[in-house]
Amino acid sequence: MLAHICPECDGEFFASRADAITCGPRCRQRAKRRRDAATLAARDARIRALVALQSATIREGMALLDMDAVRPELERLGAELDALLGA
Repeated sequence: MLAHICPECDGEFFASRADAITCGPRCRQRAKRRRDAATLAARDARIRALVALQSATIREGMALLDMDAVRPELERLGAELDALLGA
């Protein structure tokens, strides 16, 4: 048996093969959940930023009372938000 350090969880494990990669399926599942959580958190942060930017653009447009000037930006932000929510 050879001792290995798991690159996913930094735990020590023993395997008879020298080419063992991780300490097993449970470790890979934990690593996948961590990656999935990080991906979702980044997506949520991007959505929050887009909503804030869209709200600021609307407030700016209302202040200027010239909605024709900000309409293209609002449509672009709305399309980007729709794409993120649909993904």
